[in-house]
Amino acid sequence: MDCLIIWLMIVNLMSQSSFSLMAPFFPGMAKEEKAVSSTIVGLIMGSFSISFVIVSFIVGMKISKLGRRLVLFSGIILQALTMIGFGLTIWVNDKILFIAISFFLRLLGGVACA
Repeated sequence: MDCLIIWLMIVNLMSQSSFSLMAPFFPGMAKEEKAVSSTIVGLIMGSFSISFVIVSFIVGMKISKLGRRLVLFSGIILQALTMIGFGLTIWVNDKILFIAISFFLRLLGGVACA
């Protein structure tokens, strides 16, 4: 295994662990500042896992055609973009738009992690 793949795996591990860092902060912020119900917050947080499980099967079947490097690299870039986008949701004032963007970014984050 060459050095680039090892580094990509390390970066992927760190980027995936950074998604768990928002779990203690997002529910409180969504409930208090955006007035989102606990049920919706739970659905938003769970949407990451749902998209991860579904897409991981598809990626697993296609990884030999696409190549490990491309899959890992594109996943890392997509994860970074979704995390930046999730950080910017703090400035969304509309409740419905906040929920929609949060769902979309969590679903996309699950796809990136897969």
